[in-house]
Amino acid sequence: MDVSVIMDSIKVSKRVLCNILLDSSNPNLEELVTHLQNEYNLNAEHIEMVSHALKFFVSTFQKKWKKSLYIRNNFEKGNEKWLNSDFVLDFAKKKTTGRKLSSREFEELSVATKRRRLISMEENYSNTEIEEAFFRMLRNNGKLKLANIIKTMLNENDEKSENCDKQPCISYSVEEALALIEDVKLSKYQYKIIRQQAKERNADIYPDYNKVLEAKKECYPSQILTSEVEARINLQSLIDHTVLRLFKDPNLCFSDIDNSEKICNLDFIIKYGCDGASGQRRYNQKFPGINSTDETVFTVSMVPLSLKEHSKSTIVWNNPHPASPKRCIPIFFIFAKETKDRTKQEIQLIKDQIEKLQPTKLTVSDITFVVHAKMHLTMVDGKVCQALSDTPSSATCYICGAKPSEMNYLERVKEKRDNTSHFEFGLSTLHAWIRFMECILHIGYRLDFCKRFAATDEQKQMKNKAKERICTEFREKLGLLVDQPNQGTGNTNNGNTARRFFSDPDLTSKVTRVNVELIKRFGQILKILASSTKVPIQFFDKFAFETAELYVRLYPWFFMPVSVHKILLHGGKVMQDFLLPIGQYSEEAAEARNKDFKRFREFHTRKYSRLVANQDIIHKLLVSSDLYIASLRQQWKKPEDEIDNEIVQLIQQYQ
Repeated sequence: MDVSVIMDSIKVSKRVLCNILLDSSNPNLEELVTHLQNEYNLNAEHIEMVSHALKFFVSTFQKKWKKSLYIRNNFEKGNEKWLNSDFVLDFAKKKTTGRKLSSREFEELSVATKRRRLISMEENYSNTEIEEAFFRMLRNNGKLKLANIIKTMLNENDEKSENCDKQPCISYSVEEALALIEDVKLSKYQYKIIRQQAKERNADIYPDYNKVLEAKKECYPSQILTSEVEARINLQSLIDHTVLRLFKDPNLCFSDIDNSEKICNLDFIIKYGCDGASGQRRYNQKFPGINSTDETVFTVSMVPLSLKEHSKSTIVWNNPHPASPKRCIPIFFIFAKETKDRTKQEIQLIKDQIEKLQPTKLTVSDITFVVHAKMHLTMVDGKVCQALSDTPSSATCYICGAKPSEMNYLERVKEKRDNTSHFEFGLSTLHAWIRFMECILHIGYRLDFCKRFAATDEQKQMKNKAKERICTEFREKLGLLVDQPNQGTGNTNNGNTARRFFSDPDLTSKVTRVNVELIKRFGQILKILASSTKVPIQFFDKFAFETAELYVRLYPWFFMPVSVHKILLHGGKVMQDFLLPIGQYSEEAAEARNKDFKRFREFHTRKYSRLVANQDIIHKLLVSSDLYIASLRQQWKKPEDEIDNEIVQLIQQYQ
């Protein structure tokens, strides 16, 4: 039993008393006294004693209830030890012995008599009453500051005692600590300092760094080859390791898979590509060749997109952020310039390995999963597409072969035969934003003389004046730096600038004096390409071709740029060639990875040797893109990339 009366004492579980107060709409002392009186038929003397004794209990309860933010579950978890103890009241101690208390002043009493006097006060008054009397005495004697100091100290002690009743600290697992290091970009020294500071405050929640190093090694596949100028991973080994790490992801969903079959075939959809990045730091380290340089780096990387059941629509895993560098896994890098020959050579090596890929097999819960990698070369820009398709000019369409002078003759272009093998490159949706923005800007620069080229000095002067005006107005009205030289990285035109450029068509039209309907349609097409929702191909083809007709009707003198031509004339056919929405095949992850490469090389490598520096770079790239570690990292809210209501209405109109 929770409550019992033994001889002249009463013993009550504190949990029972707290439940009485918590279940009451207006918890107070009278609730407890009434309950005990009805339960044990107490007389008037006992009721008075119980009331005095319960005052302290109620005061303590109210403090603990407030600390738990008035949430019952928090209260019970945080005060479990206190709730499991008993409230004991001995009536025998309350009875008078027949001896009168001394009438002398307290200071004149002996030590034993003082102790008895204090015990009598403690029995007849609660701690709260004694405390309030003490503080009132100090205030009445002009010692307000002392009273405040003592009260502050008592509150701190109460907080410490409350913290003792709380749940113990939860330590990080080794993988969680590694995910934390990647999230906040900690170095080895910084992590050790944080761990030491936490241990000094009795919070030993971070694992030893040597254990973290072991977890890092789990992120490395076998067959990593490094030299003084490059680092390369065997593709079969990398795919096998990536699948193994992915199957540790707690977000994998096998509930919809048919468990009756012991073998399950899965398709692992992956995008890959290459990119060159300049502006790397130069170090005083020996190179094997005198003509070698570390100013530029050429990289090949891949991003897993989806894991689905073969020949079915059952999705086991989807990359929540396909444009993020968090899951951009390195395949190869070399310190060399991005040239046409190097691009073709390295991509051909990757394709040769893809043809020889064997399925990866894993057994989970008595089911053997056979994972087939499906790789798509879509993380590329226009320069790479030109090199791989052997297109003689960057201004020529690598799909249909249309030259710049033919771009505005739409019917003639439609009659050309498309090279369907080049659909595999996708639509380079990140660079599409930039190229469409530059198309609008270049038209705006030439509106005063309506010619493709500024041939005369007067036309050149008019073009430069218009460019200066447009750039200044964008800077003043939107805070954008458009078409400005950027030291070491070309110019200021990037994806974020282009998105803001098309976010307000009316303002953009007012600044550039380009037709607002054309700008609006360009923005809608780019949003469709960037979205994670598939749109009807018939709608896109018709909408894009109508946009091309509007362009040619308004500005026949400015030949359509090849990137604009590719999307408006061939976009629908290319989109039809891919299983997932075309926006998921963006090259944005590889572009963003260039910043990581530069930071890792500068702050996370040993500089005494190019060989060990390259080992450190490839290891850091692998850890920061590991699929299992990425699942443990901070998951930020996914930005809205669905098509907006305006485009949904357009689709409905065309249907």
